[in-house]
Amino acid sequence: MKGLKCSELVLSLPHTLFAVFIDAYHAKMRDDDVAAGGVGRIKDVTIFTALGIDTEGHKSILGFWVNEGDENKALWADVFQDMVTRGLKRVLVFVTDDFPGVKEIIKKLYPFAIISSALFTCKETSGSTFQRKYIRR
Repeated sequence: MKGLKCSELVLSLPHTLFAVFIDAYHAKMRDDDVAAGGVGRIKDVTIFTALGIDTEGHKSILGFWVNEGDENKALWADVFQDMVTRGLKRVLVFVTDDFPGVKEIIKKLYPFAIISSALFTCKETSGSTFQRKYIRR
């Protein structure tokens, strides 16, 4: 399976956004590529997603990128570089999980952006640190 890039589908992004939420989802996909001999074979894929919120509060899907295997720093770099190439130049806040290398990529491409941990990640981390009776559900 060749990696699918969002830039093959949509060309331009807004110049400035208030916030960008980025995440990667892991899934399994059946390979039906007869030429590659992969008919019926199950592959692990990573789906990178990006959602943007503009300064007026409107949400839009910035893209999705599908690649074989697990997420890694090089694939994240490709995702961010694709957004820059498609026109996204300024972001105030990035909300993301703490995947190693993502913060460095954001600081390199968007040096003035604030990086915030995803709320779900914060909840998971606090849940493993504090006793259950002290966590309000």
